[in-house]
Amino acid sequence: GTKLMKPFPCEGDPLDDRCRNERIPQGGYVSGFPEVALTPETALLCDENINIRLGKNTETVCPNDPTCKKCARNYNETKRLLEHFHQGDNERRDRLQKWFPIPKGKESRDIIVCSVNFGQLYLFLNWACSCWKNQVFDVRLYTWIIPTDTKTYNALVALGFNAEPLDWMSNGTKIRLSSKYTGSANSGPHAQINSIAAFASNFAVQMGFYTLLMDVDMVFLHNPFPWLHRSAERRDVLGMYSPRSDNYGFMNSGFLFFVPTEKTKILLESYENLCLIKSISDQQLWNVVIRHYSFRQLTQRILPRQLFFSLWRSAEKYGYNPNVTKVLHTVSVRKASRLVAINQWHFNDKCPFWDKSANDEAIRYNLFIVGTKERP
Repeated sequence: GTKLMKPFPCEGDPLDDRCRNERIPQGGYVSGFPEVALTPETALLCDENINIRLGKNTETVCPNDPTCKKCARNYNETKRLLEHFHQGDNERRDRLQKWFPIPKGKESRDIIVCSVNFGQLYLFLNWACSCWKNQVFDVRLYTWIIPTDTKTYNALVALGFNAEPLDWMSNGTKIRLSSKYTGSANSGPHAQINSIAAFASNFAVQMGFYTLLMDVDMVFLHNPFPWLHRSAERRDVLGMYSPRSDNYGFMNSGFLFFVPTEKTKILLESYENLCLIKSISDQQLWNVVIRHYSFRQLTQRILPRQLFFSLWRSAEKYGYNPNVTKVLHTVSVRKASRLVAINQWHFNDKCPFWDKSANDEAIRYNLFIVGTKERP
């Protein structure tokens, strides 16, 4: 008789993400993806023979150290943040299950992850007000917000947001992130706040949530989730377009939608590890990581610019249309004044998310002045 052979792993559907658990006889995953997360020692991001440097680059240049660690000025501080963040994982998991219950009959649900200090709270609350004004959804049902100072935490809790308690930061990290924002891009506590958001996003994805990691300088004109889910079929990551030819492109790290596949989980665990070598720019680091040869099997999509719009220069010239555009991301400086100019500033005392102290903080640093750099 004919001896029956065991079917080759994933023979029916080689692109099925679930096939990563099936091992071929020689070992390794069918998908060709790393079995464990990368670290500075295994990614070697500062080795020019492995990673191509595209134009302006400040994150992966470190002579004589391919791990980048010797040149990582925030390495020890970020390592402490990461270690202390994960010390509360058990309680955090319970909180998220309570805050974001999965509907009956569903395997997962959407969650939005942000991190913010008091100086940028006015931007976050303008996003919340945009969702209210444009009748998108109640942001409190979707948003896990990680504040980095007491004033921000108290304000968010008073407004009904699911805000991560600050005990993990005050329990021995010996790190105090500034609560100020003076309007400059990539300055002050920006790098560490974005690292914390990356840690939280990784945690949410590991729990199985469809996770939208976004900066706080957003406006939602329409609900993006139906479109994101249609585009996420058989993909791992969707990201807003960054029209640059250097390491700041091709994907804008300020708006990333993660499908909780096994590949995404390994990618984000790797990105979390590699945040240790970041100096300032999470966008540079993110684009270097997703270009890494280990992640060539990652399935990704750049979101259409007219629908997911980076508001930088002339809005109309680059396709902004309030009837079509779903999301506005106010990149660079003069954020509030540019949103005012196109009638997308909604943070005022008519909005249920109004907070006078956040508005006063923005006024203090001249963040509403039109036609000037947002500096004190």
